[in-house]
Amino acid sequence: LFGIVDNVELNENEYVMKCIMRSCSVADADIIPVTQIVLEKLTSALGRVAKNPRNPQYNHFMFESIAVLVKSVCSKDPNLTPSFEGLLFPPFQTVLQMDVFEFIPYVCQYLK
Repeated sequence: LFGIVDNVELNENEYVMKCIMRSCSVADADIIPVTQIVLEKLTSALGRVAKNPRNPQYNHFMFESIAVLVKSVCSKDPNLTPSFEGLLFPPFQTVLQMDVFEFIPYVCQYLK
């Protein structure tokens, strides 16, 4: 799935991102061993689409995937919360600095 997300010609496929979100949800705490890889792929996708957000459904599922990942992992092991903050703050800060209007509500929810 991330092969498709990483492919510039095929990216912003909302069905693939929805599948990633659902996969993270079903995996629940079993995703912990690959959390950093998944989060890096999602934040990389965030960086790409922040430059030109043109598919609202893709964007929604991307942020939902991050939310599911945070919820699944941090509810199982709260000690990982600072790691998530460290990994998510730089891309969120970039979104805020770029003033990506479409993403600001999502970022504010995470920063709450």
